[in-house]
Amino acid sequence: MFCAAFSSESESFVFVFSPRSQCVLSVWDKRYQFFPVNAIYGCLGNFPGTGPFSLFSKSLSTLFQVSRKGVERVPCSGLLEGCTASVQLAVAVGRDVRDVPAEDALSCVWGWSVAVSLTRDVPEAEGGVQGGQNLPGSLLMTPLRPVARALDPVSSDMWLYIDNQKVQAANTAQMLYPLAELVSLASRLWGLRAGDILLSGSAPCETAVHAGSQIEAGVGGIGTARFILA
Repeated sequence: MFCAAFSSESESFVFVFSPRSQCVLSVWDKRYQFFPVNAIYGCLGNFPGTGPFSLFSKSLSTLFQVSRKGVERVPCSGLLEGCTASVQLAVAVGRDVRDVPAEDALSCVWGWSVAVSLTRDVPEAEGGVQGGQNLPGSLLMTPLRPVARALDPVSSDMWLYIDNQKVQAANTAQMLYPLAELVSLASRLWGLRAGDILLSGSAPCETAVHAGSQIEAGVGGIGTARFILA
């Protein structure tokens, strides 16, 4: 809590402010309780056939963690009904960096996660691409796997099943900006801080999800997310 006191000749006032809630992810390692998330950056056009390339910020309110065990039931709000799903690799940054060269970029990575992004087309008057990428609860992520406990995902398969049908398949080696170059680029554009999450972008996928959809997404060597939109 933060307190501020003001007084005049006749009256005194004390204002109490609640601190901003901290966004965190749990960690696939008993040595760590959680990973505090500072900011999230999305990526478009980083795989062939997905349009022009761009990096952009995402609201922390998009983050929803799913369990690494079993099949979780995830609330499906009206905003998420009919969204397009895509599997992505999430990069968790472990230290502050700016202008880091690509050959050193992966040394600042703390861990990895499987992410499923739910997006929709939104008219420009209602927020456009940014609005469609920032729906509350639309970025579902598994607990972070520290680098020391993961395979190097520079050439890992990525897959997405919806209702037991494979709708997306790719490999991180197909990225137009490979992981090291992507981290380096983000550090040059605005700098990266410990706690930042950087998404890889995804291969083309046009399959919509609805309440009741069963989703399985994974990245080789990192993990698998399984959940039902309820």
